[in-house]
Amino acid sequence: MAPTLNQEDIKLLKEIFATKKDLVEMEKRQDKKYAAKSDLNSFATKKDLKGMEGRLLNEVDKRISKSERRIVRRVDLVDKALDREHMKLVRDVDLIKIHVGLPVQPI
Repeated sequence: MAPTLNQEDIKLLKEIFATKKDLVEMEKRQDKKYAAKSDLNSFATKKDLKGMEGRLLNEVDKRISKSERRIVRRVDLVDKALDREHMKLVRDVDLIKIHVGLPVQPI
């Protein structure tokens, strides 16, 4: 007579060996640990980064040029204002010299 398995034997075997359900669950856990090829599509490639580098350099160049033009305009305005103030001071000094009787040098 061939030996038969009873419920206790089946329960013991399920505790010792993995069932199909256990293997499916284990595979799902492993899939979560590792990236699939489709998961990598959300990351930038070398080609994407090269294109981004060019765009960023162009944007930086534009902003630097714009800032440079603004700075040059402001420096010119300050220079002109300083020239006006200098000329006023020279005139004031000349008026004081005239009032005191000192010779005035022409500009």
